[in-house]
Amino acid sequence: MGIHDYQEALVGWSDLDKPYFCVPTDASDGQLVKVVTKYLNERPQKLHLQATSSAANALALAFPCS
Repeated sequence: MGIHDYQEALVGWSDLDKPYFCVPTDASDGQLVKVVTKYLNERPQKLHLQATSSAANALALAFPCS
């Protein structure tokens, strides 16, 4: 949830030109956790990477912006 909230803040402050991922407004916190967990479970070789980049990549794959 932190990376999602941070992206929202950056877009709101105009510090980010366009969002990296576009989570639907009706997505629950639990759904976002499941998306990131699934991403990491399917890619154990990435577990040593920073949590923020892994979470952002998981959300971008699950919720790409059109």
